[in-house]
Amino acid sequence: MVLLLHLHGKSILKPAGDYYTKLFLDEEGDCYNIRQMSEAALIFDPVELSKMSDADIATVNYYRADKLDCFRYRHFDSKFKEKLRKEMPDLVREAKRDHNLGRIPESKEYKTRLQKRIRRKKPDSDTVYHGRTMLGNILNESGSGGKPVETNSLHTHLH
Repeated sequence: MVLLLHLHGKSILKPAGDYYTKLFLDEEGDCYNIRQMSEAALIFDPVELSKMSDADIATVNYYRADKLDCFRYRHFDSKFKEKLRKEMPDLVREAKRDHNLGRIPESKEYKTRLQKRIRRKKPDSDTVYHGRTMLGNILNESGSGGKPVETNSLHTHLH
């Protein structure tokens, strides 16, 4: 019975696999170049880069850099690919950094502009805006925004 199911499964899946191979994996396939572009473009994906080990940089990304030829952009010449290979360790290191914008300290200019905006809104004197949704609350209440916008924690007591 198991053998029969196995053969039946193969008879259904084999044509689909052959079709995929013909379209995407054979160099003469209609979608071969699209698949190559998709794989090569991952070299610019920061999420993909953040998962890479040092070994992946030299193996996977150098291979992807060579695949950039499939785009046929004149800018993806040998000089560009050579520079990209040299920068790859730095790109991966940057992709692995914490990019949580909530952890970046706000500048004096940001605080000043935000406080002016709060004053223009003229909240009640006992209103206290805390935390990450202060600007989002202001935008939503004024009708000029959609979803709340997360901001750095800025505790503003209005008097």
